[in-house]
Amino acid sequence: MYLGHRRFLKKYNLYRRLKKAFNGYQEHDICPTPLSGVEIYEKIKNVNVTFGKMKKKQTVSEIWKKRSIFFYLPYWRKFVVRHCINVMQVEKNVCDSLIGTLLNIKGKKG
Repeated sequence: MYLGHRRFLKKYNLYRRLKKAFNGYQEHDICPTPLSGVEIYEKIKNVNVTFGKMKKKQTVSEIWKKRSIFFYLPYWRKFVVRHCINVMQVEKNVCDSLIGTLLNIKGKKG
């Protein structure tokens, strides 16, 4: 179970040495270096995004099947940790948009 995932643990973690609970081997591999935002963007910039059900199975297995809309933001690929979103900013934008729509405020509609 979880073969290869123990390499993401610290080098001297107890679970890296466990044999019986996993595949009978100790884990000696090191974790791969994470891709930068620019490297990820270079890999996904030509991904063709189609919505709905696929009619035929794709013969070529691709790692990425769709591109995040966040990559359209000019600063997104420069983030070191892209999965951390500023929740307060998102909350403010949603709240502003909702209130602008409900109160019919010009320029504040979503």
